[in-house]
This record gives sequence, C-alpha cells and structure tokens, in this order.
Amino acid sequence: MSQVLSLIHSSKIDLFACTESWLTPLVFNKEFIPPDYLVFRYDRDSRGGGVFLAVRDNIPCSFVPPGHDSILEQVTVTITLPHPVTICVMYRPPNASSDYDTSVINYINYLFSTMGQVILLGDFNAPDIDWATLTGSSPFSNVICDLIFHNNLDQLVNSPTHIKGNLLDLIITNDCSLIEHVNVSSSPSFSDHFIVFFQVISSSPRPVRPSHSSGYNYSKADWDGLIDHLLDYDFSPCFAESDIESIWSSFKGVLLSSMCQFIPKFTRSSRSCPWLRGPLPGAYLGIGEGGC
Repeated sequence: MSQVLSLIHSSKIDLFACTESWLTPLVFNKEFIPPDYLVFRYDRDSRGGGVFLAVRDNIPCSFVPPGHDSILEQVTVTITLPHPVTICVMYRPPNASSDYDTSVINYINYLFSTMGQVILLGDFNAPDIDWATLTGSSPFSNVICDLIFHNNLDQLVNSPTHIKGNLLDLIITNDCSLIEHVNVSSSPSFSDHFIVFFQVISSSPRPVRPSHSSGYNYSKADWDGLIDHLLDYDFSPCFAESDIESIWSSFKGVLLSSMCQFIPKFTRSSRSCPWLRGPLPGAYLGIGEGGC
C-alpha cells in the first residue's frame, strides 16, 4: 500500500485507476491514498479482485450508481472538465461465467449509449485480442471486438501491460481527443503489470473572452476612517427588525456600504475562465497477485 502512495506522490497525478486491488472493507482509504483524493471502490467479499478510482478532491465529480449490474467489479464516476466525462474502471475475472460476461457487455453498451463522453479503463483478461485487426479467438473477445467496432470506439494502449507480454490493461473511449500521451512504463514497479500513464484533456484549446473580476484593495483601505464611522453609526434600526434574517440583511447592508466608502475597489481582467486548466495526469495499474 505504501507503494501506491509513493507512486501517486511522485507522479503528481490527478486520477489513479486500479484493477485487482485486493482491498477489503477492513482497509481504509487513508492507508493507500493521500488525503486530498476522493476514492471510489468496489471490494470483493472473497479473496482477490476489486477495483478503485481515486480523483483529486479539487476536481468536481459524482458517483454513478451501479443499478442492476451491481455484481460487476466496476466503479463509474462522472467528472466535470467543465463538460461531463464519465470514467469507468472495470475488471473481468479470467474465469468469468457466461452470465457475467453478458453483464459486462450490457454495461459497456449502456455506458457508451447513454453517458456521453466516456473513458473505460479495464482489464478484461482477454490477451488473445489482436487490437491491430480487432479480432480474438474466444467468444468473449469476439463480442468485445464487435462492440468496439459497431460503437466506433478506440482502444488507445498499443504495447504489452503485463510481464508475460500480454496487453491486458485497456483504455477505451468514444472520443480519442479526450486522451493524450498514453505511455506504458518500461518495467513493472510492485506488480506483474506495467503502469499505464495518460492525460485527460480538461478543456478545449480555444480562445476565451476576457473575464473581469473585482474586489477590495485592502492595502489602500482607510481603516481608521472605517472604524470611526462604524463606532459612530446608529445600528438600532438594524435590530428593530422582526426576524434574524432581516436583522442580518440590514446589518450586512451597513457593513458593505461602509466598506465601499472607505476601501477602494479594483478590477482585474483575465483571458481565462476560472475553470480552465491544463490536462489531468492519470495512471492506470493492474495490481495483480497480492493486491495493494
């Protein structure tokens, strides 16, 4: 678990996805994730498996309930960049039943047909898929390939993510302009999987109109004048109001008008919106045997 903490700190990432986390409800978030992250988890009741997504707490986000597919090992979260982007982290066990596989396919279809812009980070244990030709040798792999083809999706990881040379950890999206700089680490860290680094584009690189903000220039305030004014002011009419809201509104009005009288204001012009920020660095890791 300390290795996950170290990875997040050293990489300065905003999003961290993990499959095969091996977490249980007895493990607290603070044991493996820094305190300035929100953590969304699916823990198995039995040994192994599990997924989580950690999102830095200054990024607006909301959890998407699993609905009737609650058996799936997945978490889905919508982040606002400022437009909503839905991120799903999913794990399919290698010995999954045909019913489980059907639920996986149905949920992926649901995501991409209803949730707008979607990024799916998943390990489906489908090493037989040839992503260059979009073909597989197993029934599940063939269905996944058909789904990706018919929904016009892109799979963005192009090199092996496992020490045995398999490409297991996938980034699938319906808008490849959302993701850039996908890079698989050259060696495993503390797992039998390699770390997949990427960046989520948080805003389009278009010019924005100048925005204006104003505030009080406290460094040039006439504090003595303001204090004398308030000491001499008759506040009795404020407290003659009948309810606390009216009293507060009247009192606040006196303070604001006094501030305008004794504290000069400034206006600042900017060519960027308050929400406009650079790409969000992210990482995806399949922990594998042993977990966090």
